[in-house]
Amino acid sequence: MALPTLYTPEEVARKVKVERQTVYHWLSSGRLRGLRVGSTWRITEEDLLQFMTRHSRGKASGAQEKPKTDT
Repeated sequence: MALPTLYTPEEVARKVKVERQTVYHWLSSGRLRGLRVGSTWRITEEDLLQFMTRHSRGKASGAQEKPKTDT
């Protein structure tokens, strides 16, 4: 059985082009699944892909969709 590909929060931040602290926030809030090994986090490639699918089109960075108005 092959081991899953694991990323550090810093590697995830580079891949999705956000600040490292944003990734830590996602992990601590449960938005992004990760494995806690002592005081360090690791994110599987599968969990990262699922997160990106759920939060596609600008939502991954925490951007909120603006409500549509009838103007």
